[in-house]
Amino acid sequence: MNYINKQYWEKFYKKRVDLTESSTFSEFIFRKKERMIKNTILIDLGCGTGNDTFYFAKNGFEVIGIDGSEEVIKNNNITLKKYLNTNNKVHFDCVDLSNENEVQKLMVKLNEISMSQEKDILFYTRFFLHAITDETENLIFESILENIQIPCEIVSEFRTKEDEELDKVFDNHYRRYIDTDLLITKLINLGFSIQEFSKGRGLSIYKNENPFLARMAIKKN
Repeated sequence: MNYINKQYWEKFYKKRVDLTESSTFSEFIFRKKERMIKNTILIDLGCGTGNDTFYFAKNGFEVIGIDGSEEVIKNNNITLKKYLNTNNKVHFDCVDLSNENEVQKLMVKLNEISMSQEKDILFYTRFFLHAITDETENLIFESILENIQIPCEIVSEFRTKEDEELDKVFDNHYRRYIDTDLLITKLINLGFSIQEFSKGRGLSIYKNENPFLARMAIKKN
C-alpha cells in the first residue's frame, strides 16, 4: 500500500475512539437524496471510522465503505458485527485508492454490483479529496468515467485554498488545499457536469475549528 500518510492514519485510528457522530454533510446529503434510497447504492470513499457510512445505512441506504487503512476497516467490521442492526445494508472494504490496479478492480466490481441490482451509484466523499494527491484524484475520477456504466453522481465536501491558513484541531498531516476553479475546470474537461457548488465557513464546525470548505455535486455525462 503506497497511499500518502498511511502510517499517520493507521496510528490515528488506533487512538481515536470518539469520532462516532455523523457529520453535518452526511445529514445534508441524506435530506437531499432520501428519495433515492430504494434505487441507489452509496459508496463512501475514504470512509474513515464509518460514522457517515453507518448513518446512511441506519437510514435505509445500501452502503459500501472504502478506506485504505487496514486498522479502521478492521474496527468498522467489529463494530458492524457487535453493535449495529443495519439489516446487512453496509459493507466495508480496504482498498488503496492511490493504486491504479486496485481502483480499477473496485470500480469494475461496483459497476457489476449496481448493474446486477439495477441500482444507480452515489459516490460520497467527505474530507477525502483534500487528503489525497492530485494524481490520486485524477485516477479515481478517470476510473469512474471508464468503468461505471450506469447513472452516477459524486457528492463531496473538502477543504479549499482559503482554508490553508486557518486554525486546525489536527494539523500534523498532509492536506492539499484545493483551488476550486481549477478543480471545476478539470471536471468539466473530463466530462462531468456540475450540478451544485458552494463554499464558505460554517459548514462543518468541529470543536473550535470552523474550516473553509466547498460542497459539490457532479454527474457523469
